[in-house]
Amino acid sequence: MRLGHPSHKTETGTGVPELREDRHGVSDHHRDRHGKPVRYEEYRVDSQRSIVPIGQLLVKQGVLSLDECDRIMAEQDVNGRPFGVIAEEMCGVAADAVEQAWADQYCMMAEWIDASLAKVDPAALAMIDRRQAWQFRVLPISIRGNELRVCTTREHLVRALNFTTRHVKMTCYYLMAETDELAAALMRHCPMEGMSAAMVTEGTMEAVREAA
Repeated sequence: MRLGHPSHKTETGTGVPELREDRHGVSDHHRDRHGKPVRYEEYRVDSQRSIVPIGQLLVKQGVLSLDECDRIMAEQDVNGRPFGVIAEEMCGVAADAVEQAWADQYCMMAEWIDASLAKVDPAALAMIDRRQAWQFRVLPISIRGNELRVCTTREHLVRALNFTTRHVKMTCYYLMAETDELAAALMRHCPMEGMSAAMVTEGTMEAVREAA
């Protein structure tokens, strides 16, 4: 199974647990753009999958060198702080780059679903309005216990997470979908005048504001 590839799709999705950041940069928590700590869900990891460290992903992005990565890990051994935070402070890594690395890491481990086929619970769907669903590319799927299970795409994960952290009172558990499948699901479950599937990838915010 290729890491991060949605070959393991199911219609409904299973759970993901709370992932702690180790010395290699596996995420425990992150901060939103206002500096508020955000605790991400854990991964219930398939035995065939492995976690790619955030440090390695940042090196792959060209944001960090291997030497800088080693220095950050040495500092982390001393103070135990999250890898991404140290990278921002010590090496000037942009918060956006850390967020993208986390998103890439999450997508490698998270369960993927075909959002166009998923059964959507009306009670879950009512947790946000249609405009928000389109603007933030997020679709509530179901409620299990005290968790709201929501779906988004790799490209929109950080934006969707920041939105639900601020505006949804329940803990959100993220499932991943391909962009065209999420677009089809939004068209089906959150129809809105002026919205089309193409707007999931381009111009969504502007179109939603005009339609509001």
